[in-house]
Amino acid sequence: MRSKRTEPMAQPWPGTLDHKQTVVRVRGKRLRLEQYLIAMRQALSVEKVRRQEERRAGIRLRRQVLTEEPTCRYCVAPATQVDHRLAIASGGTSERSNLAALCATCHRAKSQRERKAVRFWL
Repeated sequence: MRSKRTEPMAQPWPGTLDHKQTVVRVRGKRLRLEQYLIAMRQALSVEKVRRQEERRAGIRLRRQVLTEEPTCRYCVAPATQVDHRLAIASGGTSERSNLAALCATCHRAKSQRERKAVRFWL
């Protein structure tokens, strides 16, 4: 008759954690790893929703600018892009008063002028 094995069974993969037993310390609180992972997923989903809302607001604002200004600010071509009059890197904002509708050619030229100016001052 064979004797029963008394050794503990090995985990399926060495180094894996049992989510229900492992305890982690987060900001002074003791949490089971399972609770921590659930909280992190919820926080990430809230952040994802916030970013989606910001993106939608930006799309609505661009659409508003193109509706209000159907032609380019610099030439008479149809406007297809929205540009920051004062670049965000230079302290500009994404408010309506700082946005201008431009055609692709004028937008590209303005962006190149701004890049050259930045390189000059660096």
